[in-house]
Amino acid sequence: MKIFTALMAIGLLILSGCGPAPISSTNSVTTPDGDQVGESVLERADDRITLNFEACCVTLGNAYTAWWLIGDVDKSMAAVKTPQATGWVADSEEVMLKLEIEVGVGGIENPLDGVRLVELDHGPDTGDPLQLTEPEGGCTGMCPVVLSTSHAAPD
Repeated sequence: MKIFTALMAIGLLILSGCGPAPISSTNSVTTPDGDQVGESVLERADDRITLNFEACCVTLGNAYTAWWLIGDVDKSMAAVKTPQATGWVADSEEVMLKLEIEVGVGGIENPLDGVRLVELDHGPDTGDPLQLTEPEGGCTGMCPVVLSTSHAAPD
């Protein structure tokens, strides 16, 4: 009986330290014309948000950036852009990104905020580092949004 009680106590300690399960949502990745070209899966934990983003239809050799937009996902990019971006040069026509941002970084105060990710096309890679770090890098004005996905705040 003592062994059983000890095992139950250990089990309760393990379970109490696990915290709530992450909240997941799945949405389409779309072009500005509304064409569905991929899928994104967002996982919200207490301390971070993770996004798996898979899509097609980028141009081989072009520079791209993916920007987090946190809060009201219906606002324009300029209104809610965070300083968190990921830049790369396309080595295929497929995009497969796993992005993660911690709560308290880049405008995320609450992992339950709405999240949108937009991908900008900076044109052919010129070697200019601004193409991989700035929304205007290599463009006149902000580079065009070519792909996006949104995940509203959960109810």
